[in-house]
Amino acid sequence: MKRTCHPRLLGSGRPLTPRVLPESVLPVDHVNSPFHELDLEELWKGIGKTRVRQHVNPLRREYQVPTGPMQWSQAFADPALPLAIDLGCGPGRFLMLKHKRQKDSIQMNYLGVEIREKLVERAKEWAGRLGMCDHVHFVHTNATISLSTMMAGYPGPILSVYIQFPDPHFKKRHRKRRIFQPSLVRTVRDLLPSGGQLFLQSDVEMVSIAMRNIFEMYAFDDFELAAEHSGQEEDVFFSNTTSAAASSNALDEDRSTSPAQHIQDAHHSSSSTSSCQEASGDHDPAFIAEDSRRGDAQTTHFSDEEATPDCKEQEDAEEEEEETGDYDSMESKWASGGWLRRNPLGVPTEREHYVIQQGLPVYRVLLKRK
Repeated sequence: MKRTCHPRLLGSGRPLTPRVLPESVLPVDHVNSPFHELDLEELWKGIGKTRVRQHVNPLRREYQVPTGPMQWSQAFADPALPLAIDLGCGPGRFLMLKHKRQKDSIQMNYLGVEIREKLVERAKEWAGRLGMCDHVHFVHTNATISLSTMMAGYPGPILSVYIQFPDPHFKKRHRKRRIFQPSLVRTVRDLLPSGGQLFLQSDVEMVSIAMRNIFEMYAFDDFELAAEHSGQEEDVFFSNTTSAAASSNALDEDRSTSPAQHIQDAHHSSSSTSSCQEASGDHDPAFIAEDSRRGDAQTTHFSDEEATPDCKEQEDAEEEEEETGDYDSMESKWASGGWLRRNPLGVPTEREHYVIQQGLPVYRVLLKRK
């Protein structure tokens, strides 16, 4: 008899209730979706139904080997053009739509970096069939480990880096699985020239706070809030954690505080436990049916072994936390700039498409390289 698997929360006997989107939420390639202009419906036969893991553990051994320098002449027709990089690009519609809308006015190359190989394979197939391979390229790798090495020797300027709706990894012991790590901050800082843009966004406020704060902690002297964070009501909004009152102390402090001082002043919001505990999955988006990063990939689920970190990994995470400070809850000076109401890029991601339709907020930060 064929075995039927019912998803359950690890460490719990309770069955998972799948998240059901409202009927009013349009599919990502619907005729009224912004992605409809890519005409991807015609390309789904044979390559569309892609089953992927919603979350991949980037600490697994195969993802710890850096990708070497790329052959740029094979990736782009003209590698001397300015480049925009989308870290954690998911299915890839964002970059393809951005190229389609801007190709007549701006000559650029677009690079999508994604850890889930099946999504990269499908994105490459789509880009090829749409005739975009000269300007849009996708790479399967762990961006946190490989960005520095793979970008070596790019002959053109790198104007923009995007980190959009990354895997949240809510649990503190899983923080080292996040794509935004101190090493990535330093790499992005070194890649972007003066005036280069770094765009961060998520529909999970604590994730946007963490992204903003880690760049503030390790690259405060190298980045500043973009002019879009003007403080005008039509441009930004404030939540409880970014209210003007909450930010007043930060505004009064010396703006020249170094990243090292941020680390020194950071405080832990809660104490860590030294015992290994099974991941319950209560807040882990790996156990919902919809793709939490971009919105359309069918997913499978982690096994107990993959979902539960061993003692050594947990101890390493706790040691790293002690060394780096708690960027999640540090007092941010950049919080005074609030969150951008509108996407300054003019093109949404798949995940953003779903979130906006439901009337939910997206927490956006645009930084400019000094």
